[in-house]
Amino acid sequence: MTKSLGNAKTIWVDKNRYPDFQKSFETTMMSSDGYEFRVAEFKKNFNISKEIVSAYITIFADCKYRLSVNNKVIGMGPVCAGGDFSNPHSLPKCYYTTYPVDFKIGENEVYAEVQTIPEVMTDTSKGKPCLIANIEINFSDSTTENIFTDETWLCRATESYRRPQNLRCSYYGSPWENAVLTDNIWQLYPSPIKPLVEEYVPSSEIIVPDIYKDRVVVKNNSVIIKYGSPVTIDCIFDKIYAGYPVMSFSGCNNLIADVDCQEFLGQICHNDKTRIRIEEIFDFNYRGIRLQSIGVMRIGVVFTERQDAEIRNIGIISTHYDEPDDGFFKSSDCELNRVFELCKHTLGICRQSLHLDSPYHQENLACTGDYYIESLMTYYCFGDTKLTRFDIIRTIDFLKMNDGFMFHTTYSLILLRMIYDYYMYSGDKSIIEYSIETLHILLNRFNSYTTDDGLITNPPNYMFVDHVVYDSYSMHHPPRALGETALNAFYYDALNMAVKLCDIVNDNKSVIYKTRAEKLKKSFNETFFDNEKGLYFDGRNFNDEVIEWRPCEYKKRYYSVHSNTLAVLYGLCDEINAKKLMQEIIENKALIQANPYFMHFVIDAVYKTGLFGKYGVDLLRKWTKLVDECDKGLKEVWVGFDCDYSHAWGGTPAYQLPARFSGIQILEPGMKKIKLNPSTYGLEHVEISIPTPHGKIVINIDGDGKYTVSSPEEIIVE
Repeated sequence: MTKSLGNAKTIWVDKNRYPDFQKSFETTMMSSDGYEFRVAEFKKNFNISKEIVSAYITIFADCKYRLSVNNKVIGMGPVCAGGDFSNPHSLPKCYYTTYPVDFKIGENEVYAEVQTIPEVMTDTSKGKPCLIANIEINFSDSTTENIFTDETWLCRATESYRRPQNLRCSYYGSPWENAVLTDNIWQLYPSPIKPLVEEYVPSSEIIVPDIYKDRVVVKNNSVIIKYGSPVTIDCIFDKIYAGYPVMSFSGCNNLIADVDCQEFLGQICHNDKTRIRIEEIFDFNYRGIRLQSIGVMRIGVVFTERQDAEIRNIGIISTHYDEPDDGFFKSSDCELNRVFELCKHTLGICRQSLHLDSPYHQENLACTGDYYIESLMTYYCFGDTKLTRFDIIRTIDFLKMNDGFMFHTTYSLILLRMIYDYYMYSGDKSIIEYSIETLHILLNRFNSYTTDDGLITNPPNYMFVDHVVYDSYSMHHPPRALGETALNAFYYDALNMAVKLCDIVNDNKSVIYKTRAEKLKKSFNETFFDNEKGLYFDGRNFNDEVIEWRPCEYKKRYYSVHSNTLAVLYGLCDEINAKKLMQEIIENKALIQANPYFMHFVIDAVYKTGLFGKYGVDLLRKWTKLVDECDKGLKEVWVGFDCDYSHAWGGTPAYQLPARFSGIQILEPGMKKIKLNPSTYGLEHVEISIPTPHGKIVINIDGDGKYTVSSPEEIIVE
């Protein structure tokens, strides 16, 4: 339930007293020169004398807030406004959030810390900080009291944080004073999603190196450290979580603690360590303000006084989007079960106020390929549609603002299929109505990149194909010779998706897109198919001008799994030869191979050509080596270490396993009518639960092919 901000006023600290707290750059892609990381504190104390029925706080802040009620943190925000990977400016819409809260009879305090500047890619600002909030209290006598932000709220600037990784908690702060009003420059909208869930996760094991064991006593998830030279301990968690490090310090006057958040023990992190300086304070509760991807916390402690210290309740405040947990895949193959669970867990930690690529990188909504796969995984694991819908809306809003341009060419084309699949699962036609005019802008932009043959010939880049490096070229930003065919295949699919979307909302532009698609298909096969090899090559050898993110290779012809898979999957190749080509794609190891992300498209194409029984289970078993390497979170690529272990884009087994073993086809939007074709594909038994908008579909399949189905009465099952 999202409430209104009502008559709340926009407040901030006095610019005359705090001139360096008054401005911000808009995104991390802009220069930060001349800006300082600052944190301001706000509070409101009030007395309640009547019985409370319900209470809420509706809040927005620029750039980021941490909200507490009676010394307990209840949430952080705001929700991400969206934007591109290299977005150089803020977004037109900002979103406020409503939190249900528990107040008490007597004195209450609402407290907020507000960070002034962006420090991760999902942060955005309008260029100046602010706080605006409405406290709504509903009483048992049917009366309501609203406490709005205004000049009576108290504020002060804190010097404790000079950067998010450095807390000097001995700073007592300037005196509290009244907040001042500031102009409201924000277009504020209610967040369509609930506040994130926060859960405390204790460390499961504390490892003390042998050289420190005579000075460290471990008890549950606490340690007592005897005074002396620096000590390092490793706090291990059962899984990788997206969250904030927490711990309590006792007897710690003049202590420095360095907290290094890692995904696995010994990982070299991209982020700086957090440094906590405790001076003139003996007891202190710490909670970080930067979202981290945490499987291990390495804590290094330095003493400057002769005293023992205790660190208690070492853990994580795990944060994630609130969702049901109805989807599962259970089979006689324990390895496939482990694959499903790891992919599902990684998806869960990537579902924040938007679908993240990973909580390690926290990229913005430009990576549509990631979020498309995550949306399919979500349908089959959690049955949620709201976060996907919100992602689509924010992406559409950005495209509309930016004349259809996004950094990744291929990714923005995948958006159309993401919208169509969302519609088929949810039945929500309004998302197409909201998007269609902007999709015309997007496709007109891509049409401007084409030549008379209908092929995209001069795009700003050929991104993104896969996280593969070949001949020193990254297929993250490939030259024409490695990316042209894939980009045109994605464009062809986008045109066909546009035909379907237009037909759903009776938009006559479907005729235009159908004509463009037909021309592209003809030229695609004439241009990219190598008759001698019986394969599609990856792009032509033109001596292109080298521009940023588009290198040039004009001396060699490449053949990959990627281009050939897309030709099969999207119907660009002859249907008669599709099965033969797909067999060649799987068996020809001389082709440039796919990483976990692109394997989503490979497995889709294998299923489409009726080859899942031959190849599908073995392809899905490829993920077992990722589980064996790290069973706490999903690695980004098959091999190598310069990556993260919390990347849901490679988690397609969480979708493929229930979808392919059930053989489900959605025949009518909103899953009102479906078709099932269950199979164990050689396993002894399989049990599947698929959440739908109407309830769960549960399927039990035996090795002899017999199966039972339990489904909601609202769904017609063929």
